[in-house]
Amino acid sequence: MIFSWESFVEAVTLTSIQYPQLRVAYLSQCILESGRGSSFLFGVAGNPTGIKWRPELQGFAARKFLVTPTEPLGAEWCFWDKP
Repeated sequence: MIFSWESFVEAVTLTSIQYPQLRVAYLSQCILESGRGSSFLFGVAGNPTGIKWRPELQGFAARKFLVTPTEPLGAEWCFWDKP
């Protein structure tokens, strides 16, 4: 695991965002997508929402090719090494 679920939740809680009321919606989506940090993608790519790589994410996330349960032939996923 790259970072813990607890450190991710803490980072979301403490990070200043334009619309703070969206924190609950974002964390809810992360809980649903990653099973509270128990998913394969969260563990190996620090990706709590299952976001696939696309060019407009350059500078926000790194690109990582992974074979996953939902992409058995592999796909490029977003990778984060810190919450």
